Amino acid sequence: MEERKLNDTVCALATPFGTSALALIRVSGVHAFEKCRRLSRSMDKKVQAGIFPCVWVEDLRGLDGNTIDQVVWTLFSETRSYTGENTVEISCHGNPSIIETILKELALAGCRPALPGEFTYRAFMNDKLDLVQAEAVLSLIESENLMAQRIALQNVHGKLSLRFLEVEQTLIRWLAQVEVSLDFVEEDVPLFSTPKLAAEIRILIAQLRDWVSSYQQGQFLKSGVQVTLVGRPNVGKSSLLNLLLGEEKAIVSEIAGTTRDVVEGHVRFEGSSFHLHDTAGIRATQDSLEKMGVERGRKAQSRADQLVFVYEANEGWREEDQRIFEGLTSAGVLFVGTKRDLKSRETPPPPGPFVEVNSREDVFRAEVLAFIQERVGLKKFDPGAGTVLLQARQADLCEKVSAALVEASKVGDQGLAPEFVAVFLRQALAGVQEILGKRYDDEILDRVFRDFCIGK
Repeated sequence: MEERKLNDTVCALATPFGTSALALIRVSGVHAFEKCRRLSRSMDKKVQAGIFPCVWVEDLRGLDGNTIDQVVWTLFSETRSYTGENTVEISCHGNPSIIETILKELALAGCRPALPGEFTYRAFMNDKLDLVQAEAVLSLIESENLMAQRIALQNVHGKLSLRFLEVEQTLIRWLAQVEVSLDFVEEDVPLFSTPKLAAEIRILIAQLRDWVSSYQQGQFLKSGVQVTLVGRPNVGKSSLLNLLLGEEKAIVSEIAGTTRDVVEGHVRFEGSSFHLHDTAGIRATQDSLEKMGVERGRKAQSRADQLVFVYEANEGWREEDQRIFEGLTSAGVLFVGTKRDLKSRETPPPPGPFVEVNSREDVFRAEVLAFIQERVGLKKFDPGAGTVLLQARQADLCEKVSAALVEASKVGDQGLAPEFVAVFLRQALAGVQEILGKRYDDEILDRVFRDFCIGK
């Protein structure tokens, strides 16, 4: 990845590029005020006044003296800015030509285009944020619903960081106890009990495992649940998709094999977000286009968080349904029986939790979505009741910390010498400090900041 040089002054568009009423360009660096003074006649006077933040309206002029736009200038000193550096924000009109011209003028003034996430990277390097808070900024940008946004904002303010700091302090305290016992092993100093410590460690292991298990729900909240409809041809998958989306998205026909491609749609329901994928009916066929559709459907299945197996409630569960079901290898499966209005007798049920619907009746929409929401664990999920992880890096490192603590507890249970416990406690401490960004290298930072947008 291209090197981020902290002594450079960087600039970038902080709002989406395109035609809009307004756009915001951000400039950050030790020399940000000096670079921008060439574009503003009032800059020197405002900086010398030393009142920050400072806001005023003035024409932005190019290096040739020609006016480019009337803009709102905002200055932040390094102690009051997001990045921990002198920062200039330029609010201009959202004309792409104006935006490009201002960015070119800033480049001529000595500013470098910012890399993805570079402003937040600088905030981390200048101790304005720890790494957990930096990742929370990304989660706040990416989150698809209000609940995930609230969790992310709490973490930007340090809620999750505080939890990890508490774990760090606990590990440091345990290590201190171990070190004391090693230093005074031949003195008349009461030694701590390794079996007692092992019991305390197991409590922390359970807490960390709860955090790891929250990651799946966290992802569902942040990015939505990927739901794929599967089943035989002509069982009503497309009608069900249209019902759930509340619009005629997919073509519905009595002719089997109508769906040749994956038809997608997005729906929100009671705080949950679902990405729906209708796939071609699964059957043996000589039609090359239908074969292609079936194969694309299998790929959609492999990416799904939840499969919805659609069958005909009026016919009941059939041998062909069972063969298709046994061929599914990914995600959890729940069952929806369609054509309930045509059902005149009891029919064989599917091999799992199911609901039966009439896709022509809107009343069944909420029932199916609530059914999916419950099966993926979101219906009763209360993010305010505990800690929720929204980033894979944090969950992976929590698992590693937990694994080290498991080994430490085993050693403690066996009553072995304290130095053996200390080895695994140090491994766990290193993992927690990596989560917080107290231990890092360029590879770790690249993984964290590569998914950021330019301008944040």
